[in-house]
Amino acid sequence: MPAAPPLPKARQTVIDLARRLGQRSFLWPTAALAAATAALATGVGFLPVTGAAAHLGPLATGAVVSLLAASAALIQPRAGAALDHGRITTTAGEVEVPPLCGVAD
Repeated sequence: MPAAPPLPKARQTVIDLARRLGQRSFLWPTAALAAATAALATGVGFLPVTGAAAHLGPLATGAVVSLLAASAALIQPRAGAALDHGRITTTAGEVEVPPLCGVAD
């Protein structure tokens, strides 16, 4: 079998990178991932304190934190696969925010 020559690639500049990073198709999934990570971090930080205030032991609060982390670890790959296969879109779940003070766009 003959060797295939490499295909030429278009050069990418910093401006191209900035343009791609500013696209909605990048920003929405990144924001969703950041929100999910923040929720997990908040849960890991505050659930033990909340559990202690409710007179739960360290084992019970540790189990709740572990359940939260496991659910995030199990759901994220499935959501990514659903996005890859087109079963969901990056615009799914967006919320229309009403204008402030009655000012229209």
